Amino acid sequence: MSEQYTSEENIYASPDAELVHKDAENLESQAHFFTVSRKKLVIMSIATLNLYLIYWFFKNWMLQKRNANFSCIPVLRAIFSIFFTHSLFTQIDETLRINKSKNHLNGGMASLYVLVTIGFIFINKWEPNAGDVALYAVSFIGMVVAQFVPFWYVQPLINEINQDPQGLENNQLTLLNWVFILLGVAYWALLSIGVVAIAYL
Repeated sequence: MSEQYTSEENIYASPDAELVHKDAENLESQAHFFTVSRKKLVIMSIATLNLYLIYWFFKNWMLQKRNANFSCIPVLRAIFSIFFTHSLFTQIDETLRINKSKNHLNGGMASLYVLVTIGFIFINKWEPNAGDVALYAVSFIGMVVAQFVPFWYVQPLINEINQDPQGLENNQLTLLNWVFILLGVAYWALLSIGVVAIAYL
């Protein structure tokens, strides 16, 4: 007669946390796209002024190369994301169609990201005077939010493809995540101080 043991009954069983970690690794070894929860995506993106999106692109292209046999250089496609956003979003949409999902992804979201990213280049070159500081602050924050919008829309579709609708596989903030969050908060603080200084000095 076969016997079944729980991790409490079997002293040789691996801890549950280790099993969860291994399950996550197995899921990523098969996934074509990067799973992350919306909550974590929001926190990491806004805290780092959307620099996290470079990592997001890198992970997606890395998984495409490794698991979908797509020939590319993930680092370059992440750094120069505006030239490859439509390509990635098209592959996401094609996978949704293959899976016969009722959800689809058109090129509008990719175009929005590209246009806002280009707009960000001009915002960063803008040196506002005291009279323009309020407009600069609103424009900058608006650009940060607008640049993030496509990913707020796209990520649930990716999670659906990966059969993890809530992105629970990648929902927790790691120590490295917190390091970048603190650096991002520090940058936001310095930026705010700079804006106030321009307005009142």
